[in-house]
Amino acid sequence: MSTMVNLRIQDSPELVHWTREAKKDFKGVKSTDLITRLPFMLKKGLIMHKENKTKDAYILFTRYLHVAELLQRRNLDASLRKQLNAIIKINEAKELQEAIIRTVNASIPASKNIPTNSLNNAPNNKSLNKNNSIDKNEDDLLNLPEIPDDDPVAEVPDDFISCTELFPIIQAGKRYLIIDIRSLEDFQQSRIKADKCINIPNSEIISGKTAKKFDLYLQMKNPGYAKLYSERSQKFVDLIVLMDWDTTRLTLTATNHVSIMKEILTKWDSGVQISKHLILHGGFSEWLNVYPSFTTNPGVRRHVPMDNILDEILDDIKYPDWMTQEGSKSIINYASKNNNNDARRGIDIPGLHSKVNDSMINKRLALPNKLPMNYASYEDEDVNMEYLSKEIDRLNVEKEKPLRPVVDRSCKPTALIANPQQEQTISLITRITSDLKDQEKCERQSLQLENDILAMLTKSTNNVNSDDDDDLESMYVKKNTVQQTIAAIVKDKEEKEAELKKIAGDMLSQVNTDTHEHMKMGTMKIRLLGIVRERKEVQQKIDEAEKRREEVRLKGSPRHDDDSTIYKEPLKSEGSTNNSGLKRSLSSPNLAKMEDRKVPIIDRSSKPHAVRRNLKETNNNISGTSWKDSFKRMDPVYRDCHPGITGLKNLGNSCYMNSIIQCLSNTAFLAKYFNDNGYQDDLNTNSDNETRGQIAEEFAQVIKALWRGQYKSIAPRDLKDTIGHFRLQFDSCEQQDSHEFLTFLLEWMHNDLRKDNKMRIDGPLSAAEKEWEKALKGQYSVISRLFMGQLRSTICCTTCSGKSITYETFTSLSISLPEANRCTLDDCIRHFVSGQRISGWNCPHCKTAREATKKFDFVKLAPIMVIHLNRFAGTEVGLEKKNTSVVFPLMDFNLKQYLVVDADSNTLNHPHNYSYNLYGLSNHYGTMGGGHYTAFCKSSTLNKWYKYDDHSVSEISEQNVRSQNSYAYLLFYTSLSYESYTYIDESS
Repeated sequence: MSTMVNLRIQDSPELVHWTREAKKDFKGVKSTDLITRLPFMLKKGLIMHKENKTKDAYILFTRYLHVAELLQRRNLDASLRKQLNAIIKINEAKELQEAIIRTVNASIPASKNIPTNSLNNAPNNKSLNKNNSIDKNEDDLLNLPEIPDDDPVAEVPDDFISCTELFPIIQAGKRYLIIDIRSLEDFQQSRIKADKCINIPNSEIISGKTAKKFDLYLQMKNPGYAKLYSERSQKFVDLIVLMDWDTTRLTLTATNHVSIMKEILTKWDSGVQISKHLILHGGFSEWLNVYPSFTTNPGVRRHVPMDNILDEILDDIKYPDWMTQEGSKSIINYASKNNNNDARRGIDIPGLHSKVNDSMINKRLALPNKLPMNYASYEDEDVNMEYLSKEIDRLNVEKEKPLRPVVDRSCKPTALIANPQQEQTISLITRITSDLKDQEKCERQSLQLENDILAMLTKSTNNVNSDDDDDLESMYVKKNTVQQTIAAIVKDKEEKEAELKKIAGDMLSQVNTDTHEHMKMGTMKIRLLGIVRERKEVQQKIDEAEKRREEVRLKGSPRHDDDSTIYKEPLKSEGSTNNSGLKRSLSSPNLAKMEDRKVPIIDRSSKPHAVRRNLKETNNNISGTSWKDSFKRMDPVYRDCHPGITGLKNLGNSCYMNSIIQCLSNTAFLAKYFNDNGYQDDLNTNSDNETRGQIAEEFAQVIKALWRGQYKSIAPRDLKDTIGHFRLQFDSCEQQDSHEFLTFLLEWMHNDLRKDNKMRIDGPLSAAEKEWEKALKGQYSVISRLFMGQLRSTICCTTCSGKSITYETFTSLSISLPEANRCTLDDCIRHFVSGQRISGWNCPHCKTAREATKKFDFVKLAPIMVIHLNRFAGTEVGLEKKNTSVVFPLMDFNLKQYLVVDADSNTLNHPHNYSYNLYGLSNHYGTMGGGHYTAFCKSSTLNKWYKYDDHSVSEISEQNVRSQNSYAYLLFYTSLSYESYTYIDESS
């Protein structure tokens, strides 16, 4: 076991037997069951240890470490990983196990030591346990259902370190150094987020070098890395971790670059006190699987060694049985005899075609042939039977020849022998043929998966349930993985073909004529065309089955997309309130009318065709994209749920985006606006608008999907891609700031939905109203009506008391946090509106720089107030996160006391815009360097709080919401009443 302490358990026969008894096969047990039982194993082991039941305690501790290691190696989802990290106590179990080993070994005389291989050969002596409670109780404790699980039970030897062991070392900032020996290109594309991680490419690592040779290389490439590398002794670091793409105990060899690097650092680093050197088990690929958010780019393509690609992806293929068993043996015998360097270069094999064919035969013979996956035979295989038979006969004759046959050079074209360009051409053709083989196998596997998907869709058409949805999702994931592999193979093949065309030129036709490889390549391309054609036919059937399945689902839970048939229950009119006679401004939203408005019966055919056609031509991404196409790209996971309670898949550190989308989705009036298609008549597709309605349209599609009530989760790919097109920082897989994303998103949507609607007010405008009209340029949108407020900034000279007053609009209010560890939201608002001393202000009256006081006041309060708690503040050493606990109210947060009236009349505010209720939180966990966002939102239809953690959605209590004092980053408050409002007509 990888977690076994490095003590001689083989010195004790008892320990040998106990270790054997501790071993159980948990490979087929559910991860959730193991995690649930893990604490009980440790607890029971402690009880046995206290009662001096040494054997029981040792077995329990050993088994605990085994299960913990198994769980660490599994690819758990984020919630299970978090649950495991919260309960796991490997170090404590190791210490207890080690103490027992020392105690038992200390009581054994040296003469009774047994051979070192006794552990492997020791019998499984069950008789020793007949009267022991461990077998009965502990086996009952883990008598779990056997569920097939493909996760490997990997063991980490003593000279390796696992990702889960390295992660806390990095987080704690301990004395360590990580040396990543992948290529510079791979390192730059994605690396571990750690302060002490450097890159020495494997191309620089050569056996015989000394450790000091790397100093010069790093000085030239990166002086910062050079400094870290120079501090590699025990004086500065306790642990050096070496890492490549995927080395494990099973793949580690003496010629592996990571082995060479370790030897250089441990044996050829004179004058340096050696630190502990360990190799990261599974390399960067494993780190990507376990901690994707702690990499600079989790979306980087996982490294799959070419030697293992067939084992990992193509094991499921069974090839046509086109040769007899005797023929196979003859080819194997011949290939093994000629498997030397000269044979691989083709020097000693007569005929040019033999050189190519033998290398391909050797490669084919290495292919796995495991799962019985049947597929149809193809006509071209029958056509080639005669050729294959001749090849087998020829190879049988060749087998009888000497190891180094006499080569008749006269039968070769002279130019072909002498010209090295010809050999390079042949090599490229061979490699292209190899790619075609790999592509064919992947295409067949994809075809098999598609047939399985079609069978499941057909089977579940009349009985749609969540279990089928999960199985379908799993199949689609596997299919996507194979498709990514195909794309990579095709790209690699096209590069080789371009290179072949470049170097061969007119010579290519002669080479192809003189070799059988050209015929093979042509035959494989024909076979590929057949498979692709068959796949297209299956895909059409899948589309039809999905359509039928969706129709059945809709019949079971009727929903209509036709606007003309949907009627919503109107909100209670506000006209009967005491304040109904107050004068209002058209710049402030008439929310009562917004609520009363039914979805109108619209005759779309009466609209001018030219207008609709112009919209499509102006922006194909809007009206030209059907819901079906957009829906497919969302990769929905089907499961009936309440509208609005759908998760968003993480697309690579996109939790910041998911958190904001969920808060906006739970902004009731905004959700109504998009679900009722009210946005379609407001889309601004003019050329003076940078985004031309694209972002509003994609956002609408996401909102509609979240409120359909049919999906457990969706992937907002189109929205992220569209936003990334206009702001490159959001196109990457880097972590971003959710407040910054919200600011851009609201600005873009305002521009996409704004319409001319100038204020019409009797009498002169106040200064605030003039500035409001100026800021919005007479164009309003649902965004400005819901989210936009106005501040008045007053700067007063302390010398002459002269004042300068300016106005500014805001969609979110950024407030700083005090230095105290705890405060209230009211404290933060009071601090924001209180006067602050500034120096160097150019007073317009004094005509010189003066000391002054700057003060903010609220002139207009938005119906939706978004409050940004600025936790990332500048310090002497840079930006740091403040974990100040901010106590915020859930109900009746009154801001009237902070509101000022500009002049005698102010039409910017509505009387109900004073008292606010919390309905959304965007939370940030972690540090400035990295972390995770979630959203806590209150459903307006269910009146319950829910936690949105990417794809996972769960109900929470108000106490859970209040407990986010130290993590709340954005607070979404509404002053609008929506208790009687139904945003999705559940009767439809």
